[in-house]
Amino acid sequence: MKRRKIFVILGVLVLAGAIFLATQLSSGSPNGSQPGKSTQSSQQVTAAIVVDAMKAEMKPIQTFVNLTGRLIPEDKIEIYAEVTGVLQNRGKSFKTGIYYRRGQVLVNIDSEEARQNLVAQKSSFMNALAKVVPDLKIDYPDIYPEWRQYLLEVDLQDRLPALPEVETEQQKLFLTGRNIYTQFYNIRQLETRLDKYQIRAPFSGVVTEAAINEGTLVRAGQKIGEFAQTGIFELEAAVGIDELPFVNTGDKVKLSPTKTDQQFTGTVSRINARVEQETQTVKVYIRLQNPGLKAGMYLEGKIEAETYQDALEVPKEILVDENKIFVVKDSTARLTPVEVLDATSEEAIIAGVEEGAILIQESKNAAFEGSKVNPVLKSSS
Repeated sequence: MKRRKIFVILGVLVLAGAIFLATQLSSGSPNGSQPGKSTQSSQQVTAAIVVDAMKAEMKPIQTFVNLTGRLIPEDKIEIYAEVTGVLQNRGKSFKTGIYYRRGQVLVNIDSEEARQNLVAQKSSFMNALAKVVPDLKIDYPDIYPEWRQYLLEVDLQDRLPALPEVETEQQKLFLTGRNIYTQFYNIRQLETRLDKYQIRAPFSGVVTEAAINEGTLVRAGQKIGEFAQTGIFELEAAVGIDELPFVNTGDKVKLSPTKTDQQFTGTVSRINARVEQETQTVKVYIRLQNPGLKAGMYLEGKIEAETYQDALEVPKEILVDENKIFVVKDSTARLTPVEVLDATSEEAIIAGVEEGAILIQESKNAAFEGSKVNPVLKSSS
């Protein structure tokens, strides 16, 4: 009986102690701290959004006009036959990649038939002169020596020299009546046509296209190939009308092929006066001269444009409504208006930002107005 009472008393004491301890924990700790407030502060720190950020360092920023394009030869011709005949090989072959100096024969078409016809016409002309000259001795002795000497100088294998001048209208009518002038100009026409059987290089360059092979019959009007100058090229680039004021004829441009360390210097040689309606750009042509260049190479370069003072370059994607950014103030994201000075598809140059301000450098949805943020600084652009 006594043991049962002892157990009952012990149980009452344990229950009373548990109630007292619970009361103390709910009312506050013995040292005066407030666990409820500490827990709330911990939750607020956990709720802050971690964002990439940059520190604004305002400085002068130089902008550029970007130029890209492919090289085309400054001089390039398509070669067409003006006469009919068989393509012959007399020296160099007319094949792609063969180099010719200026004045060398590019294309040689068999001209034997045309040459023989020309010789026959010259022979007939000499016969006509041989009949006229004795008459001149009698009727116009003052011009006889000159015409006699001309007859002796005519060579069937050379080009006809110019006819001697006549002094009077009667002399001219006399020669016209003997058909001298008609035969002379017919022969000159045949000589000109004979020249078309050989096509000479108008400049030093290489054959870039050979449309026919040697020994093939060439017909008048048929394309034979293409010939392009080497070493001197033009790059055609499109420049926006807003950038055009910064590009002038004579400007020097540094150009480089993609993925290489090579660099070539060109000069803006001409600027088109017409604006492309669809793209609102203007064609600009840059002349380059270098033996290391090849037709079709893709080059890119830039020309200095405007310099902005006290500006900052940022990723364009962080702009909100095109002219606002998020700035961290008191650990809170604040939407702040800025002045956009210039922009490309990826970057924007802005002003109106305080020196040292912390900018959120993430997409515009990474933080919202009034959100608590924990910025992680990265180097500015």
